[in-house]
Amino acid sequence: MAGVLIDTDLLVDYLAGVAQAADLLEYAREDLAVSALSVTELLTGVRNEAEQSAIDAMLAVFRIIPVDEPIARRAAQMRRELVSAGITTGACLIAATALVHDLRLVTLGRRAYPLVRNLHVPYRRLV
Repeated sequence: MAGVLIDTDLLVDYLAGVAQAADLLEYAREDLAVSALSVTELLTGVRNEAEQSAIDAMLAVFRIIPVDEPIARRAAQMRRELVSAGITTGACLIAATALVHDLRLVTLGRRAYPLVRNLHVPYRRLV
């Protein structure tokens, strides 16, 4: 196992100061990676320079994995299988990234990743 792929939901929690997310990311002993799609999702929500700086600082510690052709093809295959289940293209791209790179996917959204067996949900949101 080469490491873990952190889903966008955990990154959002980290930026919001959720203690469980901070503990997970700050004390991880594994290679931490994020999908380039997560970078897009995070940057889409930027409202000011302070948020931009916080995101940039956080992302600096991750290996960012681009969406390449093997990931795109695997995601397309997954999307065809899961379209009736309402699984998004974005979720398929993140799942495919984990599968293609043999990474454990760490997420709060187990239901969005039915085809990922190596998945970890570190905590549940109380909201």
